[in-house]
Amino acid sequence: MTQSPNRIREKRQTLGWSLQQLADASGTSKSQIDKLEKGLRRLTVDWMVRLAKPLGCDPRDLIPVGEARTDHPPLVGEMLRTNPALSDINNLAAKVIARYAAEKRKIVTAESCTGGLIASALTDIPGASAVFERGFVAYSNDAKIDVLGVLPETLDNFGAVSAEVADAMAEGALAYSLADVAVSVTGIAGPTGATQNKPIGLVYFGIATKDGARFHYRCDFKGDRNSIRQQATQEALKLLLSVE
Repeated sequence: MTQSPNRIREKRQTLGWSLQQLADASGTSKSQIDKLEKGLRRLTVDWMVRLAKPLGCDPRDLIPVGEARTDHPPLVGEMLRTNPALSDINNLAAKVIARYAAEKRKIVTAESCTGGLIASALTDIPGASAVFERGFVAYSNDAKIDVLGVLPETLDNFGAVSAEVADAMAEGALAYSLADVAVSVTGIAGPTGATQNKPIGLVYFGIATKDGARFHYRCDFKGDRNSIRQQATQEALKLLLSVE
């Protein structure tokens, strides 16, 4: 008995992926994916979660046509709350990996306040090795100078949390890697470190590309330390998706 048609094929084709590409990204086989798409194999909750991550969607978006989302209580229960594949960050990261893999471009990250969260989000996605070239965590000023080549006078004149330092971090990461696109982040996640002109939640991002594109971006996030770091990670992934 076959199951109602599901939306795996639709999502896969939107990404421009073949059956084999989705199989590789999800750690399964081409024949398994083919059977799932044709409804010859039951699409369980575990399968939905496993495939949603590389497809960059909510697992519930794969529920077979004609079945209500509420027919799958595990997806609206503990699995929805705890599985990292369901988070906005993971969905964004999956889209970044899919797009950059298709374009054969590589990414390098240079992180301060996020402490490696952007790199972690990207490498959580199957197939990241085709895209993620390397990552730098330069938390202190000395690290920014030693690892990324940020000039001491840039830090002295503008401070670690500034557009100028974000630009320098991105340019340094690009220069010290084999990547095509660099993203940097520097900010104040709190609860300490704020000044009158630089409040908690102030974060600067930098983008540098091999093609010569350079730009920076400022955000003023609200929330506690963890929330600010998570928001900064999401914003960095969105910026990567914005690069032409």
